[in-house]
Amino acid sequence: MPDIKNPNQDPNDFQRLLLVFALTFIPLAPAYAAVATWLNMRLWLGYRRRDWPLVPLVYLAYLVKAVAVVHGALVQGAALYPDARPDR
Repeated sequence: MPDIKNPNQDPNDFQRLLLVFALTFIPLAPAYAAVATWLNMRLWLGYRRRDWPLVPLVYLAYLVKAVAVVHGALVQGAALYPDARPDR
């Protein structure tokens, strides 16, 4: 990925954007997990109805995934590609 630098851009803009994203995503995380669980389990339960006890585990997995997304946004060193930032 080529480095594209904007001399007029404040280096803290990206940090502020990540903070706004994290603060917005935190209250929406349960809805994200519920929609993702519904989308995945709808087909799965259509095929095997006896797997209803797995729904809370799938919901919990998506909640953990949401926590990982927020953690990756707040702690850049924990992200998969921490050097792929537009402000560098």
